[in-house]
Parts: sequence; structure tokens; C-alpha cells
Amino acid sequence: MPISGLMVTLPADGAVRERVLAHVEADPCLTRGVLSGLRVALVSETGSPAEDEAVVEGLQRFDGVFVDVIFYDFSDVESVDSLPRRRRRRPEQHHAGEGG
Repeated sequence: MPISGLMVTLPADGAVRERVLAHVEADPCLTRGVLSGLRVALVSETGSPAEDEAVVEGLQRFDGVFVDVIFYDFSDVESVDSLPRRRRRRPEQHHAGEGG
């Protein structure tokens, strides 16, 4: 069972942020830590590396969400066809050319 430790940066837009948090609460694969400002720690426990990747991609579909994978353990997975790909997306407030 792959287990991931994720640090999620949430968008400044309160409506989008609430939708993201509702998504997290509804996903049985995710356990939420304490919300600190615009950041929240999550633990993802899935049945396969592909499912783990789908969980991260589901979070990144929200505008302004950035996911840092802090920890990834798939040591108990019998075979792995390919490792999850992590695409880097920056939160809107950190785009090149903007202050901050």
C-alpha cells in the first residue's frame, strides 16, 4: 500500500480553498493534518502507485493548488510498472514576474 506524505499549498481564493478541503474530507484515501495558513499536511494511503498518482493529480486540478510530495513509501508493493510522475505547478501568487 503506497503511503505519501504531502504538503499542500491552498489558493488564496476562499471559495476554491473550501472546495479543496471538502474534496480532501470526502476522499477516503486522504487523512488531513492541521491547517496552517494556506498550507495543510495530508497523508495518502492507496492501493497502488497509479492510485496514488491519481490522488495527487486530483488535488492539482484545483486552481492555485500546489502539492509537495514530502515522503513516498511503496516498499510493500509487490511489483511496480512505473513510478508516479510528479508535475510541478506553482501557485498563482508565485508566477514568474510577480512579486512575492
